[in-house]
Amino acid sequence: MKAISYSLFGYDREKHPSCFDFDCYARGLFANIRFNRILYPNWDNVLNIDEASYDSKYRKLYDWLQGHGYIKVNIFQNGEPLCKAMLRRLQPVFAYTHPEWVYTHVLCRDTDSISTYREAQAVQQWIQENKSIHCITDSISHNIPMMGGMIGIAPAGFTSLMNSRSWTELLSLTTSIDFNQKGADQDFLNKYIYPKCADSSTEHFVLGMKQNIREGNGRHYSIADIEVQGVDPVFKMTNDCAGHIGAAGFYETPTVKFLRHYDPYEAEYLEIEKQFPKLFYWRQ
Repeated sequence: MKAISYSLFGYDREKHPSCFDFDCYARGLFANIRFNRILYPNWDNVLNIDEASYDSKYRKLYDWLQGHGYIKVNIFQNGEPLCKAMLRRLQPVFAYTHPEWVYTHVLCRDTDSISTYREAQAVQQWIQENKSIHCITDSISHNIPMMGGMIGIAPAGFTSLMNSRSWTELLSLTTSIDFNQKGADQDFLNKYIYPKCADSSTEHFVLGMKQNIREGNGRHYSIADIEVQGVDPVFKMTNDCAGHIGAAGFYETPTVKFLRHYDPYEAEYLEIEKQFPKLFYWRQ
C-alpha cells in the first residue's frame, strides 16, 4: 500500500495572514484526488484535517469522498501551530495512528499543487531505486533539498534512520523551532531529517538546488521519460496543467479541459460537484 498525504486546516482562521483562501485548498484537494486516481492508481489519498475544517460547510464533501473510498481521513485538534499542522502530512508514515494503514511509500503534497505525469515519473524512479526519502526541486525558487509538499518517505528505512517510532517522537527532535513561523516545517525537514537520510535519498534536483555535485547514487538533474506503471502515457497531457512540479495553483484552461473531457471517471463526480457550484466552477 502506498499513500499521498495532504494537510488541510484553518477553516476557523482562513484569514490568517500566512494562508490563502480556504476554498483554493479545498478545490485543489478535490482536483488532485481526481488526478491521482489516474496517475497513481491504487494509491490511497490521506486527508489530515483539523476538527474545524472537517466540521465546516464542506463536511458533506469529505464524507462523500470517504464513503466512496477516495480518501482516508485523519482528524487532529484545532489550533495547532501553522507549520506543525503542515507536518501532519508525515503522520501516515507511522502506522501507530491507524494500525490498518501500513504503507511502503508516502508522498507529502500540497492540496493546491496539481499532480502531473512528470511528477509520477520521478516518483516511479524513486520507488525503483529503493531509497528512504525522495526530494524534488523543480523551480529556481526551490533552493533547499526538502520542500514540504515535494517529498516522499519510505517508512521502513526512514523510521530506522530517524530512530523515531511515531510522529510525536519525530517532532520531539527539536525544541528550538517555532512552528508558528511560516517556513518552519521546511526548517525542520532540512535541519533534522535531511542530514540523517541524505545517503539514502533519490533527488530530482532539476532546478533550484545548486548542481555542483555529480549525478549518480540517486541524484538526478532531470526527470527521465520513463513509463509509469499502470498509467497510460496519453496522460502526459497533465504536464500542461502546471508550470512546474509543486507550483501553487494550476493552469485553468488545460486543467478544466482535462476534468471535463479527458478524465475517464468524470461522470462519477457529477453528483457531488453540482452540490458545490462555487467550489467546482467548471460545472456551471
